[in-house]
Order: sequence, then C-alpha cells, then structure tokens
Amino acid sequence: MRETPRSSRSPAPVPRKEMHSGTNWVVYAIGVALLGAILIFLFTWSRGSFLTYPDRPNITYQKIGPLRVSNLGYAVLATVVIQADAADAGWMKQHADELHSLVQQALANADARQFSQPHGLATFQQQLKEAIDVALPSSPVQKVLVTDFIYQSEGIDQ
Repeated sequence: MRETPRSSRSPAPVPRKEMHSGTNWVVYAIGVALLGAILIFLFTWSRGSFLTYPDRPNITYQKIGPLRVSNLGYAVLATVVIQADAADAGWMKQHADELHSLVQQALANADARQFSQPHGLATFQQQLKEAIDVALPSSPVQKVLVTDFIYQSEGIDQ
C-alpha cells in the first residue's frame, strides 16, 4: 500500500466547540419565563371574569336633564339622577317621561330662596323624592341626587 506523504494529507479534524451551547440555557430561561407570564395572565383574567362582587351595590340610575327652568326672578339649570334597585331598571325606563315631568315641575315650583340657604339643595332633593313617591305610589325610588346645578338670581332679595 502506498502511503501519502504527510504534507499532502489534510489535518485531522479538531472537535468543534458548539458556539451556541453556552446560550441555550438563556433561550430556555426566557421561554419558560414568557410561558409562565402568559399562564399567570390567563389564570388571573379567567378568575376575574367569573368573580361576583357581593359587596357591590345593586343600583341603577336614571339621569334626567339637564333641565332649564325660568321662573319669576330666577333661572335654574339642573341635572337630576334618580337612584333605585337594579331590579327596578325596567320601571325606571317605563316611567322616565313621568319622572322628567315631576322634576321639571318641582324645579319650577321651588322657592328661589331655598336654593341659597344652607342645606337648601339637600332639602330640595328630599322634597323631590317625596313628590315622586306621592305621584307614583309604586315608586321604587331610593334617592334623588342633583348632580349639576346652576342657579341664577334675577333681582330677588335674598
């Protein structure tokens, strides 16, 4: 057998060191952390969407206004919100026009001096609730809240 000279032979292969072998664990760690974050998000989201909140009030509101009423000596621009149980939301929608008329009538008939007195607006809210209870005996109204109120006096002595 004929032997080839050493100079013409190719060198023996040197085992190659894997260039990425040191960074594989970093890729795996990032993948595991990302997967964990996704699982935590999904778990939290699914639990939150099925939770019930027993301490949350079961309330509905009917907004009326803004209403502008001008009377002798004063003008009022008001928005009123009527509060009732959430189970009575249908009643509130059914009687929305009547409630609107009652609020507008109460604003027109109110004593102008009452609005400038201490606790005058709170007194008006209570009077309005009582007027609703009288006009609509089956009324489920819990509270009447004045959310926006602008009062302009036109020369009335206060």
